[in-house]
Amino acid sequence: MPYAYASNPEDAAHLYRSGPCSESLATRLLTGPALRHQRTIAFEYSSSHLVEDFAAFAAACPMSGALDPPGISRFINCNVLIPSPSLGQIPTPLFLDVMDTLRLVWTVFARHFLMAREGYQRRVGGFLLERLHSFLLLEHVRARGVTTRIAGNLIVVSESHVIGRTE
Repeated sequence: MPYAYASNPEDAAHLYRSGPCSESLATRLLTGPALRHQRTIAFEYSSSHLVEDFAAFAAACPMSGALDPPGISRFINCNVLIPSPSLGQIPTPLFLDVMDTLRLVWTVFARHFLMAREGYQRRVGGFLLERLHSFLLLEHVRARGVTTRIAGNLIVVSESHVIGRTE
């Protein structure tokens, strides 16, 4: 994964800043890199996953009351993704709001649309929630200005120097 960096366990202990530096970030959003795609998030999702799951998930968004029609349109047509958006530092009120939205949408999707999948696609919930979580963080930044977000590196603690897709 070209946006992820590997760190061995010994070096990883020295990567996270603590004390005054981390306290100065308390009100800001710290995420990994934002990846810009040539096409929409819906198209990007379909390159590795079943697009019918994405369509059903998008339908669950207004059913849950989480997104209005303009918000759904921005979500479907978004061309930026923050991979692993749960890794980072998020101010508590934003975290609670995002988690509530993810819970609402997942509840509707699971009740009305979820289909058991095999192999890699069995993790459909994680893949879909990752896209919506990323979008919600990007919407927060869009509404408040880019100075509310700091982009860091996505570092994976691993014995291997190659970070790739897991089955």
